[in-house]
Amino acid sequence: MKDSIIFRKEQFYFRKIIEEDLEPLRIMHNDSSTIRMLTDTTQVSVAMQKKWFMSLDDSSKSRRYSICMYEDGKEILLGMMRLDQIDKLNKNMLVGLDIMPKFRGKGYGKASFRLMLDYCFSELDMHKVTLYTAVYNKVAIGLYTSLGFKEEGVLKEHLLREDGYHDLLVMSLFRDAYLC
Repeated sequence: MKDSIIFRKEQFYFRKIIEEDLEPLRIMHNDSSTIRMLTDTTQVSVAMQKKWFMSLDDSSKSRRYSICMYEDGKEILLGMMRLDQIDKLNKNMLVGLDIMPKFRGKGYGKASFRLMLDYCFSELDMHKVTLYTAVYNKVAIGLYTSLGFKEEGVLKEHLLREDGYHDLLVMSLFRDAYLC
């Protein structure tokens, strides 16, 4: 695994998704506490997950990585990060991060987000990083705000859930604000 690490900070790192990650990532995606926060609420089957895995290297503007940490010499899969709409010309991108339910509320999300932001700003030389989140995702909004993200706008009634339409919050962070 160590040779597949893309970026590391202390015990946290991200690497290419491997076949052994597929089922844990699929279970995380399909978990009700995860899927309610995503823009695409499609339940993913094993076949769909395998097809997705085979297509991971097809896009130059989108990347997916497994977020992991080492503890007691053992790798622990914490979740997955998404880098989308990578615009090298204008130096901006869309990001996202999902942490396994059993690791939430322990600071791993914040550490993983910092890892991702360090990579985006230091390695990819991005000027601006943007994310979308449901307005009802108060825990995530608190995390993003603590990292320096600012609200840029709201996409009104953008998410349809079982209880009706909900707004999608657009938040961004600029390189200078993060690195200062």
